[in-house]
Amino acid sequence: MKTSVPMNYNIITQQNKYTVLDYLKKGEIDRVFLVFMANEKLYAEEKEFEILKENSDFLTSNNIETTCWTNAYIGHGGVLSHDVKQTFNFTEITSIKGETISGNYCPLDPDFVKTTCKLYKRIAQTGVKTLVLDDDFRMSQRDGKINCCCKYHLNLMSDIAGETITREHIEKYAFTGKPNKYRNAWIKAQGEGLKRYAQAIRRAIDEVNPKTRVAFCSAGSPWYLDGADVLGISRLMAGEGNKPILRLLGAPYTYHYGECRSFSKVIDQERMFYSFCKDANDIEFLSEGDTYPRPRYRCPATWTEIFDAILRADGKYDCILKYISDYSTPFEYETGYFNSHIKALPMLKKVEEFFKGGEIEGVRVYSYPHNLKDTEVLENYTPEVYMNALPYAHGDFLSGNNVPTTYDNDGITAFIAGEHARHVDLSAIKNGAILDGNGAKILTERGVDVGINKILKCDYVSFNSENYQQGKLLYTGNFRILQANFNKNIEILSYVNHDGKDVITAYRYTNNEGKKFLVFTFFTEELLAKSVLKANYYREEQIINGVEWISDKKLPAKIRKNPDTYLLCKRTINSLKVGVFNCYPDEIINPEIILDKEYSEIKFLNSSGKIVNDKVVLDNDIPPFKYVCFEVFD
Repeated sequence: MKTSVPMNYNIITQQNKYTVLDYLKKGEIDRVFLVFMANEKLYAEEKEFEILKENSDFLTSNNIETTCWTNAYIGHGGVLSHDVKQTFNFTEITSIKGETISGNYCPLDPDFVKTTCKLYKRIAQTGVKTLVLDDDFRMSQRDGKINCCCKYHLNLMSDIAGETITREHIEKYAFTGKPNKYRNAWIKAQGEGLKRYAQAIRRAIDEVNPKTRVAFCSAGSPWYLDGADVLGISRLMAGEGNKPILRLLGAPYTYHYGECRSFSKVIDQERMFYSFCKDANDIEFLSEGDTYPRPRYRCPATWTEIFDAILRADGKYDCILKYISDYSTPFEYETGYFNSHIKALPMLKKVEEFFKGGEIEGVRVYSYPHNLKDTEVLENYTPEVYMNALPYAHGDFLSGNNVPTTYDNDGITAFIAGEHARHVDLSAIKNGAILDGNGAKILTERGVDVGINKILKCDYVSFNSENYQQGKLLYTGNFRILQANFNKNIEILSYVNHDGKDVITAYRYTNNEGKKFLVFTFFTEELLAKSVLKANYYREEQIINGVEWISDKKLPAKIRKNPDTYLLCKRTINSLKVGVFNCYPDEIINPEIILDKEYSEIKFLNSSGKIVNDKVVLDNDIPPFKYVCFEVFD
């Protein structure tokens, strides 16, 4: 896997140029994204373009590919606004509630497009081979708002619908209830606006050099709220005869940003988004190894290194965009990320080589982009919160409980959650599946017997403990839970008490066709917080036992009672490769990995140990954010 690094365009000076080059060479960096952001007037001095060209030429002459990375200038909103003041009379991004976002501009405004394209043309005139736009190439995910309802978008929505559509129509109807014409017009208009902006940029660059390719970094909303043809726009932007590039999303820094995620969530998000693109062999895909906001006081280098290692083991991405230069400060200010990368690189290369061949094995997570058009928005949802959380990587409900996952094949069994259940082919549940509350609701509505006789409501339930077959856990919660009249033959695995009434949180059930279901009645897309409802040792046991009960197979590997241990397994003709990635601040003491059967031989990549019956017993503990890889043979 290649490594690209973003660096500020002027971070290389006459005084440090060979020091920087030495770091790049030791880190085996293939490409540098020179970060070139115009000021709030969308203007840069000629001297700045000269520096961009000079440093691009310097790197190129030393066999390092260069790319110019700049904003889409639509704007980020929130913390990344950097106190941008409105300089122009451009049309500002407008939310469904009529709120404008200062310094965030609508890409349908012709004056805005004319101004940005002038800047992009000037950048292309420096001779850079590739121009990449940042992930502000999106409409929503700004200050928690859903956008855009400006005059241009409302006119476009009206044209699409064949009738006048107002902002009030969108606010009242588009994000409530079942699919409707207002939502359809919204989705098409947001995607069309981004496409038209991409077309304008491509035309402008073609006037300078048709061989200069253009790309963008993807945020989440283009795959969902914005209705964008992400792959199509990537190809359009690249230009005729040029290989498209697309950076997807995940980012190690989001591990604790807002205290909302496990590290497994970061990995499963990257893997899920790649699964949306797996047939696009003509595009180069980059993972998002982002360490924002930097320096290492805020985001440790170890997070990025284990992120890099897991995705190398997964073997899907072409390149990592690894943010190991603090491009808002002088190069010398933060070299710790670079030093960590250089130290980790020999083992990273070995991990990549070690996991070549074979097929990922685990529970299949079914995920689909662009499912907003068919979504049924339930009551009591706050659109801004719910919509900005999707598409949601439900897979971390499994991997966060140490269950290996796959996005590639049928898997050991299926995990179907949320609105993804509306799109899954029912052949995926030929033997049964693991479901969440929304998935169970939707499959019931599709005629699948998952143990529900009648759906009563899907509402928030508050409680102060959860009762399991193994015991009681004391914690408070207030989560959306599916409540129903259940089939008398379900086996209740856990429940909470709400207003003196027991509310089931997990059960298992075998229907008359012999299909087995493990159902968690809560809605996993709403479990953004680090909730005990989502991950605990009893839940871990429920999932592991449920997977093996449904499939009549053992998981390829499992490790118990070590939070956020990411297991990645690959099966070959006569062996099983296992990566045990400790994505948690505690060390794993006396590690024992339970396998699906007894194996005769073991080969370690970076540890030592022995096979004891169906277990691998390691000689050493696994430190926080470190990993062990081994291969066992039949």
